[in-house]
Amino acid sequence: MQADRKVRKAGREVTQEGRKGRQAKRQERQAGKKAGKAGRQNGRKGRQAKRQERQAGKKAGKAGKAGRQKGRKGREGGREGTQEGRKGRQRGRERKKAGKAGREGGNAGRQAGKAGREGGNAGRQRVREKCLRKNGSYRHQPQNYQGISRQPIRARGRGGADKNVIITEGGGRQFIRETDWGYVGIINTDRRGSGGGGMIIVCD
Repeated sequence: MQADRKVRKAGREVTQEGRKGRQAKRQERQAGKKAGKAGRQNGRKGRQAKRQERQAGKKAGKAGKAGRQKGRKGREGGREGTQEGRKGRQRGRERKKAGKAGREGGNAGRQAGKAGREGGNAGRQRVREKCLRKNGSYRHQPQNYQGISRQPIRARGRGGADKNVIITEGGGRQFIRETDWGYVGIINTDRRGSGGGGMIIVCD
């Protein structure tokens, strides 16, 4: 009877998380007991133990809380609890760092500006990446043309008979495959000598 009432209510009581929370609470109670005992045995040791136990208790309480939060996130939907949300936050952190480097001056900030000013490939690459990020196209191309053409590129260098094989300097053969958005990765090396590792070639 009690059991199906639980299932009917179907809150967190019957879930893994609910169980975790309850367990944490129990541990917390135990910790408190210990702390009291240690405090009664007087002197510094007792006080120290008491403090540790208090901390442990805090942690245990937190564990219970974490479980509750997790459930809430799931229920409320939104991106907070998801992989995507985490990715976004990570990206934000990186951006913040990059901005900081620029503001603080010092070498890192100077380098970043220099690449753009000097022109050359580094600067171009930067602009290109930025444009791709913004609207999926290179600098002056309309938005609907997605920047990188999807033709497999001809292999440069001493190519094999079919031209999408590159023979690298180390003598490994590398096959070019097209990936989802125009970047062409080289996968599947059969290396003799050093081979070329994981180069990535960009379709142009």
